[in-house]
Amino acid sequence: MATLAAIRHSTRPPRIIALVDLVMALIERNASDPPCIALFLYPKLITETLMPSRKTQMYLFSTPWQDSLPVSAHQPAVACEQSLQAGEQAVDYLFISRDNPLTIIQRSVLGKLFENMWSQYAYSTEQVYAIRLTTP
Repeated sequence: MATLAAIRHSTRPPRIIALVDLVMALIERNASDPPCIALFLYPKLITETLMPSRKTQMYLFSTPWQDSLPVSAHQPAVACEQSLQAGEQAVDYLFISRDNPLTIIQRSVLGKLFENMWSQYAYSTEQVYAIRLTTP
């Protein structure tokens, strides 16, 4: 019987495997305890990273075809109300892609986070930044 790792490696392009491994290393280094993380990556890479990490994504994002919908259709994701309420911080770290363009919704959510939280560079690879968030 094939292991999960063997199946993953046999069905995924090598570039995706390498990127997931890099993101997983950043998650282990900076956010190994929280069950919920904030990934701002290429949408397919988010899914590929969440599966082996056994974590959930804090912010629900659109798929590329949904980006053409009016912004009002995405208000729950854009508002980020659960993490931006006064005195509440839902995540400590953001993991942001350096080389893949973010979706419109991802950019909107990041803008809201950076308006309401303090951010500090924590660590990066050639493909991903790890940014620490703190409340002002």
